[in-house]
Amino acid sequence: MRLANIDGRLTTFVDEVAVDVADASGGRFDADAQAVYERWDEYVTWGESVGAAGGGPLDPTRLDAPAPRPRQVFGIGLNYRAHALEGPW
Repeated sequence: MRLANIDGRLTTFVDEVAVDVADASGGRFDADAQAVYERWDEYVTWGESVGAAGGGPLDPTRLDAPAPRPRQVFGIGLNYRAHALEGPW
């Protein structure tokens, strides 16, 4: 199952069609894409019950970050050339 944040609303795909999760769930889940992570297991169960799978066509200019307010952000500093060469990139 995929999820997206389209125009600031949590979205999934059913039969390759973008579906607004708040509307499709009857308000069970909030439109805020960040809120779903607190209820992930419940969301996955709901998604399976409605046949949410795969993706579908959409306008990429309407996409927002899937986690708009992440709790943690990790950064890796490549301060020295030798360390940079050790990396997988």
